[in-house]
Amino acid sequence: MLVEYDAASKLLSAALNSKDVQRVLKSRDELEMLKLQAKRVLDRQLLADATEFQMRVERWLGVLLGDAKNAGYLGEGRKRKDEGSRVTLRDLGIDRKLSARAQKAAALKDDAFAEIVSDVRTRIVSGGAHQLNPNSATRGGSAASDESLFDRPLLDGTRIGNVRLGKLRGRIEALVAEAKLLQAIHDHVGGSGDGLATVASAISEHKLQEIVLGIE
Repeated sequence: MLVEYDAASKLLSAALNSKDVQRVLKSRDELEMLKLQAKRVLDRQLLADATEFQMRVERWLGVLLGDAKNAGYLGEGRKRKDEGSRVTLRDLGIDRKLSARAQKAAALKDDAFAEIVSDVRTRIVSGGAHQLNPNSATRGGSAASDESLFDRPLLDGTRIGNVRLGKLRGRIEALVAEAKLLQAIHDHVGGSGDGLATVASAISEHKLQEIVLGIE
């Protein structure tokens, strides 16, 4: 999916070349949408790229938040009436978990962060990953030990160890049917469209109905 990769690259570039927190957050959110798209079409390479780019964007967000805090522009907790121009995470639309994750990633040395990114990519491409949290690495770069293979998540997030044997055939058939539908839509719209466009904006409901009937 070259179009989607180009879109992801542009989002990364836009974020890393901006000191506008809202611009950075927008890129992060749009990369999240690309990750969801990659999961739907079972494209692990795109998922790995979008995940890596989002991690890098979040790290840059952590740098910006740290700078704002050090400069006295970002306050902790609720904003007091006497704080003037200071803003809070809530004002910026950032939850505490994202703030903590981003700032911890920003605190990592470059080689430590690169090691985490490499590990995440390897796990995703090999089919056994969920995104590692930078919190799981020390500042020296050592990552948490591998989890049990039974904890390996499927694309819908279900841990493989929790899948009921009686549901295996149904899950396989559902995945095959979904893959056929997505492939048929992809074949119809081609690969030259806007990677961030939605199916609803690219084809009519009548055309979608024709596609569905054509694969049933």
